[in-house]
Amino acid sequence: MFENENDFKKLIDGLNVDTEPDERHRQILRRQILSAFNKAAQARITLRLLAKLAAAAVIVVAVGLGIIVLEKSATPAYAIDQTIEANRGLRYLHTKWFDPSYDDVAKECWLELDEKAQPKNIRIHWSKPFSASRTVVVWTEDRTQEWHKKDNRLIIFNDEIYTSRIHNMTETDDPRLMVEDLYEKQAKGEVEIEIDEPSNKSEPIIVTSTDIKTKGRLVLFVDQSTKLVTSMEWHQFKDGQYEYKGVMEYYDYNVPIDAKMFSLDDEVSPDAHCINTETQDIGLQQGNLTDKEIAIKLVREFFEALIAKDYYKAGLICGGLTADEIQKGWGKLNVVRIVSIGEPAPPTRPSKVFPKVQSVPYTIEREKNGSKIIHERYIAVRRVLGRRDRWAIH
Repeated sequence: MFENENDFKKLIDGLNVDTEPDERHRQILRRQILSAFNKAAQARITLRLLAKLAAAAVIVVAVGLGIIVLEKSATPAYAIDQTIEANRGLRYLHTKWFDPSYDDVAKECWLELDEKAQPKNIRIHWSKPFSASRTVVVWTEDRTQEWHKKDNRLIIFNDEIYTSRIHNMTETDDPRLMVEDLYEKQAKGEVEIEIDEPSNKSEPIIVTSTDIKTKGRLVLFVDQSTKLVTSMEWHQFKDGQYEYKGVMEYYDYNVPIDAKMFSLDDEVSPDAHCINTETQDIGLQQGNLTDKEIAIKLVREFFEALIAKDYYKAGLICGGLTADEIQKGWGKLNVVRIVSIGEPAPPTRPSKVFPKVQSVPYTIEREKNGSKIIHERYIAVRRVLGRRDRWAIH
């Protein structure tokens, strides 16, 4: 009907149409039209119908809203299932999480999946605000290594609960699973999804998902060429407005990761303090004691060791710390007497990794400058990673 889009625009310009409506009204109509286009795409319009529409040169115009769709071909609009298809066969991924409370990368992850799309190898760099000691975690199927750089300490263990937590975290960060989850929630009517597909192919497709109940919002940025998610923003609805909670960026889809990335053996300093819960007896054996009984025994023996200045034993009870670390830290208290050890109780904020953690109140007497001082605090105790039959001070 028209040789080019400019001819069409000239016709529109000649019409007596108010192209500058109320801005709020404009935005409402824009969202409605974009939502309608998205629903049409999700409905998988048959090629036969598309062919008819193309032959008829159907023109859909939203004047003044910045939306002009000229249906000149049978190319379908973007739909979420295109990204699901693009993610099939994903084996490698590199991610970066940026937290609003921290200027630099807060968490960086390298992920390798097996042929069944299950985690095979994982490497995570924790920075502030997640880890004051800038922890590096490498998880493999047979062991986990935790390198606390600031403390120059390496912890080695193999723990089912910790593994479950790592897997759950990677699933939350996995764009493949995230998109599939949104697709299912949309089908169930649990989320509202709006899709903005710019005509400029160098600009990303913006997919906005809003939870019906919580009003929480996810914003996905999708590469128009690959249909892969390049980043994902989280927004929390609080006090009547949206609060930005951070963004996850995705890199190197299916780019093989060097196997050396999934081992810390050649990275950790030779003088690092190594704690291996599989070969060392960290903490105390629980035996037939209840959780509360072992918690009280643990705290009592720890302070008895401090009073006796047996810093080596105190270190083993305190998660495998060295005698020097205990002396520099706890030794400064100069404990002279245990006054009482109270009833253990779960902490106010339970841990998913350490579900059995107990908070134990204690009262001790310490000496400072020749005077006796009563000291009251709480101390956390938990099961040893990889040795759930043993407990240690956390």
